Amino acid sequence: MVAVTKTLNFWWGSEVYVEDYGFFMNDQMDDFVTGKQSANSVEPGKAPLSSISPTVVLDPDGKPFAVLASPGGSAIYPCIAQIILNMTDYDMSLEEAFLAPRVICNGFEFTYDKLSKDIVAELTALGHENILEGTFPSLSGIRYVDGKLQGIVNEANPDGAAVGF
Repeated sequence: MVAVTKTLNFWWGSEVYVEDYGFFMNDQMDDFVTGKQSANSVEPGKAPLSSISPTVVLDPDGKPFAVLASPGGSAIYPCIAQIILNMTDYDMSLEEAFLAPRVICNGFEFTYDKLSKDIVAELTALGHENILEGTFPSLSGIRYVDGKLQGIVNEANPDGAAVGF
């Protein structure tokens, strides 16, 4: 099993093309923090903070269950986690898990996708502020079901692919 993502960060990354290998270098240097007070400060021997997390999921017996990948910066972690929870805890198919509502709470903002107006109103009544409707990462994935592969690519990512052999 392999889950792969790539990051250039901005359109052409650092705009440095590696001729012999056919790819652009990314520009993740912008993920460093200036100053010495952060674990992510620019210092020799450090790698920049990254939320790239292609994910391989095994079943309790250690056999393939799913592979998931996504762009999306800090939204990757909660989206991947919610897809896994939807499949494992709520017994959703891969497609149901991808199409289900998602939420992300980063600091003082609560961002949602596909929640009903009633639920948003209830969250507001409970005192939640800064509730924003947002766009979530374009996940892709493959799930193993009864010896067969089920793949899905978010419709927002027409260049993505879920491929299995």
